[in-house]
Amino acid sequence: MYETGEACSACPSGYTCEDGLCAAAAAADLMIEADAESVPEGGSWAGGYLYVVSGFGLVPFGGLETVTVTFGEAPYSMACAIVDVSFDYISCLVPDFTKYKGSDTRKTVPVSIYLGYDQLTPVLELDQMTYTFDDNLTPSASTLVPATITTSEVVSIGGTNFGSSVKIFLRNKNAPSMRKRRSLPEPLVEPHVVKKREVHDFWTKFANSEEPTWKCMHGKQCNHDDVSFMPSSLDRKKREIPENWSDIKQQEKEDDEEVLNAVCMVDASKCNDMLNDLFSAQSRNKRSEDEYDYEDELSAKDDQELLDEICRTDVHKCNEMLNNMFSSQSRLKRSANEAELLEMALLTEGTYQADVVSVDSTSITFLPPALPAGEYDIIINVEGQGNAVSSTGRLTSTMAIDSVTPDTGSECGGQAITIAGSGFCETPGSTTVTIGGETCAVNSVSPSLISCVTPAGSDGSSNLVINSCKQSVSGSYTFSTASTPEVTSVSPTSASGATTLDLTGTTFGSTPTVMVGKTSCAVTSSSDSSITCDLPGIPGGDYQVVVYNEDVGLSCNTATFTSSLEISSVSPASGSFGGGTKVMITGTGFDTIEAPNVTVCLGLCYITSISTSQIDCLSPTNNATGSTEVCDVTVSQESGSVTSSSAFTYDLSLTPTIATIDPVRGGTGGGTLVTITGTGFAQSGNKVMVDGSICDISTQDTTMITCYTNYHSGAIRAPVIVDVPSQGYAIYDDVDAATFYYIDRWSSIWTWGGLGTPLAGEFIVITEG
Repeated sequence: MYETGEACSACPSGYTCEDGLCAAAAAADLMIEADAESVPEGGSWAGGYLYVVSGFGLVPFGGLETVTVTFGEAPYSMACAIVDVSFDYISCLVPDFTKYKGSDTRKTVPVSIYLGYDQLTPVLELDQMTYTFDDNLTPSASTLVPATITTSEVVSIGGTNFGSSVKIFLRNKNAPSMRKRRSLPEPLVEPHVVKKREVHDFWTKFANSEEPTWKCMHGKQCNHDDVSFMPSSLDRKKREIPENWSDIKQQEKEDDEEVLNAVCMVDASKCNDMLNDLFSAQSRNKRSEDEYDYEDELSAKDDQELLDEICRTDVHKCNEMLNNMFSSQSRLKRSANEAELLEMALLTEGTYQADVVSVDSTSITFLPPALPAGEYDIIINVEGQGNAVSSTGRLTSTMAIDSVTPDTGSECGGQAITIAGSGFCETPGSTTVTIGGETCAVNSVSPSLISCVTPAGSDGSSNLVINSCKQSVSGSYTFSTASTPEVTSVSPTSASGATTLDLTGTTFGSTPTVMVGKTSCAVTSSSDSSITCDLPGIPGGDYQVVVYNEDVGLSCNTATFTSSLEISSVSPASGSFGGGTKVMITGTGFDTIEAPNVTVCLGLCYITSISTSQIDCLSPTNNATGSTEVCDVTVSQESGSVTSSSAFTYDLSLTPTIATIDPVRGGTGGGTLVTITGTGFAQSGNKVMVDGSICDISTQDTTMITCYTNYHSGAIRAPVIVDVPSQGYAIYDDVDAATFYYIDRWSSIWTWGGLGTPLAGEFIVITEG
């Protein structure tokens, strides 16, 4: 909130500029003009009239929440419920004044308007704003037939003074009196497309990460995304014009007018500058687009100069001229929107609008929409008068079931049924349906329809119960053996990999679907007694075959199909005791959704890729002391397991060995030349790593490898790993002799994060470890 003493550039509406500083304006200086032509004279004692006052600058600092419209004088006053506030009008719903009526037949009360946090009173062209509550303008409802409804049926109301045009609103007695917010169109947001630049292998290896660490100016670490992302195109894409472009332009125009009026209230000089810009832009557009005659341009220029001169010397007159410029358009807009504003005011949460069938001065007939069960206040709003005074009591909507479609289905459930009726509560989670005591899974609810999927049940009629809106109602549904699909045979009963299934049985319907476990079998042909479908390869195991007939529901789970789980080969059949041998297991029925566990001599074989017929994995390390170790290979998954006995052998003759490394330490910045001695290395293709950081090969043969270390993040001790092609990882004669220590000297910049060594006078903190 702005305070007195702020710079004039920050002055809001309701403040004036005095000696370069903001000062609160007197009420008479707001210069808000009320349009006497739009102030209504009077209406019903029950209120409900849409009261609209026109003017300029009617949006105060603080917005709608700080606008107050009061009818009457204390202690006999009531607030007019604000509906909408715009720069040129305020609309509110006239309050119900019947409690102050007494024996009066007509009563005129003052209307007061207060704006902003300071509750300033606008300057009026009228001597005083008043409103008259009048018996002659008050509709009265006395009879309601019927008072209780179960479905949408015509309701009649008798009374007096209904006029010729009414709206009927039905408001649940427990509904909060909160207005429904009008939804605004989502703004068109054009996505910002970026393309990630590829990272060269060198940088990935250097950083031991897919996203290297970047160092930028002044020794600071850069965010990888800031460096590696770039626009997908350097050319700016032309944006499409949204469908509501004309509405957006109109809103912009209204905003401009609002700002202009606010400025003209407090600063005539600034007002003049803005008017200059406005008219010059309009003039340029007109000349370029329409090529108006020179005389028309001169006339427009003269009008502009006259307005400028007046706005320099007489703010009141300036405001009057601005009123003339915009008032006709504003009035048309308000007239078009009055129906919307009335609905905003009366169509609150829990309120429904009925369809009026007929109306005359003494009777109204209307058709209520489908209503959740409950009691509803009837709001009768007569055009030009307001709400009716009613003694009819509430309209009661009760719950009822009109029909269940279809009403017969499979004993095994799965049938989608629709329950038609009335009084159903559409609040999520508030409506449940049971059939024979079992849940019918609800898919959707409206006041007149419920959709749910039937459970399994026994042959015969079952009780269908709906619980909704704290009420319940009963109907019936029949489970029928004759309406239950049955699968009598499946051929073949077992297979490995993808296959075609032939099903025979009864009550398959015209468009059946087939599920084998959780997998869909694509139907290629069908009749009421046979189905042919194509089943893709599925994980090995036993599965139930279920047919769904959309007219009656599911078949019972009596038919089964077995998918084979087999290991046909393991290759290679032997490898290094150090592990790391790339093992390929072929077979059928491997689970690609829930990856299985593969073990070699109970050690976990790390899976690198999998399909239904092949698994690739890296053999685990084996610590056996013999020259060979024969192992079973086992694949275990949710649907079952299979073992290939003696399928893989650890062989010492295929096992490379590391004897020593030299040196055993080096800086984290990399560049240390390490010599690795041992046996069983390959002449070429060896790979060396230290804690995931690649050591770049310099020379290699069967007994010696030399390589240069790369950057490593932080100090660490880790054994050197040598991966020999087609054999696997090397083992160690002495693991301590093959362990490399990434560590930096005190004088190394890498000891200090690569940012340089400490300077004289700096404090150094050495963390534990």
